[in-house]
Amino acid sequence: MMMKIAIVGAGILGRLLAWRLSREKISVTLFEKDTPEIKNSCSYVCGGMLAPYFERDMATPFVTRLGEASLELWPRYVESFSEKVFFKI
Repeated sequence: MMMKIAIVGAGILGRLLAWRLSREKISVTLFEKDTPEIKNSCSYVCGGMLAPYFERDMATPFVTRLGEASLELWPRYVESFSEKVFFKI
């Protein structure tokens, strides 16, 4: 039986999670209250900018460590995208 997952929110994390699950052959339904282009989200406005060092003044130490660890993961994700994307650390 195929696993079916619903994700509420198609921001950068919702879309990344949906993409990763679909690569594992898991059926994903993505729900978003905004338009398909999600023009009202921070992902659209910031172009998916991830800045753990910039946000660490307001984050807990644990969240800051998670953000720092993500800097090692993003290059691997970007390499597996079918489309070329701009990515810079």
